[in-house]
Amino acid sequence: MNQAIILKIPYKWSDRSTKSTETGGNLLWIGSWREKDQCRAMIIKERTMNGLPVVSLSGKLDIFSKNAFKETAEKYTDAKSKGLILDFQGVTFLDSVGFGALVVLARKFLKLKGRIIIVNPQDQVKTLLCEMHMEKIIPMYATNDQFSTFSEL
Repeated sequence: MNQAIILKIPYKWSDRSTKSTETGGNLLWIGSWREKDQCRAMIIKERTMNGLPVVSLSGKLDIFSKNAFKETAEKYTDAKSKGLILDFQGVTFLDSVGFGALVVLARKFLKLKGRIIIVNPQDQVKTLLCEMHMEKIIPMYATNDQFSTFSEL
Protein backbone atom coordinates (compact mmCIF):
# COMPACT_ATOMS: atom_id res chain seq x y z
CA MET A 1 0.00 0.00 0.00
CA ASN A 2 1.37 3.43 -0.97
CA GLN A 3 1.68 6.13 1.64
CA ALA A 4 2.53 9.77 0.92
CA ILE A 5 3.87 12.33 3.33
CA ILE A 6 3.89 16.05 2.54
CA LEU A 7 5.59 18.55 4.85
CA LYS A 8 5.87 22.31 4.23
CA ILE A 9 8.73 23.73 6.24
CA PRO A 10 10.05 27.31 6.21
CA TYR A 11 13.77 26.97 5.68
CA LYS A 12 17.07 28.75 5.91
CA TRP A 13 19.81 27.37 3.71
CA SER A 14 23.50 28.25 3.91
CA ASP A 15 26.22 27.49 1.40
CA ARG A 16 29.62 27.48 3.08
CA SER A 17 31.53 27.57 -0.22
CA THR A 18 29.94 30.84 -1.36
CA LYS A 19 29.12 32.12 2.13
CA SER A 20 25.57 32.85 1.00
CA THR A 21 22.35 32.32 2.90
CA GLU A 22 18.90 31.82 1.44
CA THR A 23 15.78 32.30 3.54
CA GLY A 24 12.06 32.35 3.00
CA GLY A 25 10.07 30.23 0.62
CA ASN A 26 9.09 26.70 1.45
CA LEU A 27 10.93 23.44 1.45
CA LEU A 28 8.50 20.76 0.39
CA TRP A 29 9.38 17.15 1.03
CA ILE A 30 7.29 14.36 -0.38
CA GLY A 31 7.97 10.77 0.33
CA SER A 32 6.10 7.65 -0.60
CA TRP A 33 7.04 4.12 0.30
CA ARG A 34 6.11 0.97 -1.56
CA GLU A 35 8.15 -1.07 0.87
CA LYS A 36 9.89 0.10 3.99
CA ASP A 37 13.35 0.13 2.35
CA GLN A 38 12.24 1.76 -0.91
CA CYS A 39 11.65 5.51 -0.91
CA ARG A 40 10.75 8.07 -3.58
CA ALA A 41 11.21 11.68 -2.60
CA MET A 42 11.18 15.14 -4.16
CA ILE A 43 12.34 18.38 -2.63
CA ILE A 44 10.82 21.62 -3.94
CA LYS A 45 12.42 24.95 -3.03
CA GLU A 46 10.94 28.31 -3.95
CA ARG A 47 12.92 31.54 -4.18
CA THR A 48 13.32 34.60 -6.39
CA MET A 49 16.23 35.60 -8.59
CA ASN A 50 16.39 39.07 -10.11
CA GLY A 51 12.70 39.47 -9.33
CA LEU A 52 11.69 36.24 -11.08
CA PRO A 53 10.27 33.22 -9.24
CA VAL A 54 12.51 30.14 -9.25
CA VAL A 55 11.29 26.66 -8.32
CA SER A 56 14.18 24.26 -7.72
CA LEU A 57 13.37 20.57 -7.89
CA SER A 58 15.37 17.63 -6.57
CA GLY A 59 14.35 14.02 -6.97
CA LYS A 60 11.83 12.36 -9.23
CA LEU A 61 9.08 14.26 -11.05
CA ASP A 62 6.63 11.40 -11.36
CA ILE A 63 3.15 10.26 -10.40
CA PHE A 64 3.99 10.53 -6.69
CA SER A 65 5.28 14.12 -6.79
CA LYS A 66 3.05 15.53 -9.55
CA ASN A 67 0.40 17.01 -7.25
CA ALA A 68 2.92 18.85 -5.07
CA PHE A 69 4.70 20.17 -8.17
CA LYS A 70 1.39 21.24 -9.69
CA GLU A 71 0.27 22.95 -6.47
CA THR A 72 3.56 24.84 -6.17
CA ALA A 73 3.67 25.92 -9.82
CA GLU A 74 0.00 26.98 -9.93
CA LYS A 75 0.67 29.62 -7.27
CA TYR A 76 2.49 31.53 -10.00
CA THR A 77 -0.22 31.11 -12.64
CA ASP A 78 -2.88 32.12 -10.10
CA ALA A 79 -0.81 35.21 -9.25
CA LYS A 80 -0.58 35.93 -13.00
CA SER A 81 3.20 35.89 -12.90
CA LYS A 82 4.77 36.62 -16.27
CA GLY A 83 7.32 33.89 -15.89
CA LEU A 84 8.70 31.00 -13.92
CA ILE A 85 12.17 29.46 -13.84
CA LEU A 86 12.27 25.72 -13.17
CA ASP A 87 15.69 24.63 -11.90
CA PHE A 88 16.00 20.95 -12.82
CA GLN A 89 19.54 20.46 -11.51
CA GLY A 90 18.38 17.87 -8.99
CA VAL A 91 15.74 16.13 -11.13
CA THR A 92 16.92 12.56 -11.64
CA PHE A 93 13.83 11.05 -13.24
CA LEU A 94 10.85 12.24 -15.27
CA ASP A 95 7.95 9.96 -16.20
CA SER A 96 4.97 10.55 -18.49
CA VAL A 97 2.89 11.99 -15.63
CA GLY A 98 5.63 14.53 -14.78
CA PHE A 99 6.00 15.35 -18.47
CA GLY A 100 2.25 15.93 -18.71
CA ALA A 101 2.36 18.27 -15.70
CA LEU A 102 5.04 20.33 -17.49
CA VAL A 103 2.93 20.55 -20.65
CA VAL A 104 -0.15 21.67 -18.71
CA LEU A 105 1.91 24.28 -16.85
CA ALA A 106 3.44 25.59 -20.09
CA ARG A 107 -0.02 25.96 -21.66
CA LYS A 108 -1.29 27.89 -18.63
CA PHE A 109 1.61 30.33 -18.88
CA LEU A 110 1.07 30.73 -22.63
CA LYS A 111 -2.57 31.69 -21.97
CA LEU A 112 -1.28 34.35 -19.54
CA LYS A 113 1.20 35.51 -22.19
CA GLY A 114 3.98 34.41 -19.87
CA ARG A 115 6.76 31.86 -20.19
CA ILE A 116 8.53 29.20 -18.22
CA ILE A 117 12.08 28.02 -18.73
CA ILE A 118 14.03 25.00 -17.53
CA VAL A 119 17.61 25.43 -16.36
CA ASN A 120 20.33 22.98 -15.38
CA PRO A 121 18.64 19.77 -16.57
CA GLN A 122 20.66 16.59 -16.04
CA ASP A 123 21.67 14.79 -19.24
CA GLN A 124 19.14 11.96 -18.93
CA VAL A 125 16.23 14.35 -18.29
CA LYS A 126 17.40 16.79 -20.99
CA THR A 127 17.61 13.97 -23.54
CA LEU A 128 14.05 12.89 -22.75
CA LEU A 129 12.72 16.46 -22.97
CA CYS A 130 14.50 17.03 -26.29
CA GLU A 131 13.23 13.73 -27.74
CA MET A 132 9.70 14.87 -26.89
CA HIS A 133 10.42 18.30 -28.50
CA MET A 134 9.67 20.07 -25.23
CA GLU A 135 12.18 22.84 -26.06
CA LYS A 136 9.62 24.16 -28.57
CA ILE A 137 7.32 25.25 -25.75
CA ILE A 138 9.73 25.45 -22.78
CA PRO A 139 13.22 26.82 -23.54
CA MET A 140 16.06 24.98 -21.79
CA TYR A 141 19.35 26.45 -20.59
CA ALA A 142 22.35 24.41 -19.49
CA THR A 143 23.65 26.82 -16.84
CA ASN A 144 22.52 29.61 -14.55
CA ASP A 145 24.73 32.04 -16.49
CA GLN A 146 22.75 31.43 -19.67
CA PHE A 147 19.42 32.27 -18.11
CA SER A 148 20.53 35.04 -15.75
CA THR A 149 20.30 37.49 -18.64
CA PHE A 150 16.97 36.12 -19.82
CA SER A 151 15.07 39.40 -19.82
CA GLU A 152 12.13 38.36 -21.99
CA LEU A 153 10.62 36.28 -19.22
